[in-house]
Amino acid sequence: MPNKNEFVVFIGYDSVTHKASWCQSTSWMDNTTIHGQVSDCILQKEINTDLLMDAINKNMKYWHRKSFKDFEYLDVECRPWAVIAGCIVMLLSALGAVLAIFNPQWFESRRNRW
Repeated sequence: MPNKNEFVVFIGYDSVTHKASWCQSTSWMDNTTIHGQVSDCILQKEINTDLLMDAINKNMKYWHRKSFKDFEYLDVECRPWAVIAGCIVMLLSALGAVLAIFNPQWFESRRNRW
């Protein structure tokens, strides 16, 4: 999924005919007219940079910046125990990496037991 106010075009390239076999556009816009317009400009045509730039430039009139004020109420809340558990896991992982790098014999002897 694209980031806020991005317009992304995915193209399936047929290496035999050098043409676009499929095209999919994604964005956060409510009005998705530009998706179909760009796909129509690209599908079944030989892919080159001029074609892509023309398809985008010709259809930019359909692109409108979306306001994300509707989503401001969404918030990610981490409980204190989750933050502490995450810190402990990261600390143990870092300690294991340091031991594996600076004392590989210790790590190999422990690995053989598992």
